[in-house]
Amino acid sequence: MKELTQELESMEPSGAIVDLLLGANVATLTEEQKLTALVLVHRAIASLHHVRLSLLHEVEDTAEIAMAIHEPEQSMVHQKHRSAMLDRLPRMAELLRRGEIDLRRMETVDDRVVHLAKPELVTQVENALVDLAPSLTRTQLARRTTKAVAEADPLGYDQRRLKAQCR
Repeated sequence: MKELTQELESMEPSGAIVDLLLGANVATLTEEQKLTALVLVHRAIASLHHVRLSLLHEVEDTAEIAMAIHEPEQSMVHQKHRSAMLDRLPRMAELLRRGEIDLRRMETVDDRVVHLAKPELVTQVENALVDLAPSLTRTQLARRTTKAVAEADPLGYDQRRLKAQCR
């Protein structure tokens, strides 16, 4: 793999692709190669977000992590809490790992399913979205997720909606 070609866009992110990107001379790339590089970077970043969430999910001491990477501890606690979405939405997590969706889209789905009372409802919503998610923008995915949550749990959705309106 010595050249940035469009065929690379269909591959899963890997160390070889990251090495290729790191070694690329941006000034000499064609417009097509720049677009391909941006797609590959986007996918690699999503995959690395999955790695980060996986590591945070397994680490207990967020204070040590915060000190090591110079992040506020509260931020690390929040990110560790967020890492539970890997278990809650395993098929979406796999899309994130493969770089097919980005972290914002994964969080968008999780924000809407986290309040569902039963894991089978979360699975129902995830099943409705997993094939569509890679081709949707974050806004489109948010709307589809909201609709899927309302269909999976109509009573709970109405209760949460009314509670939000009262705030």
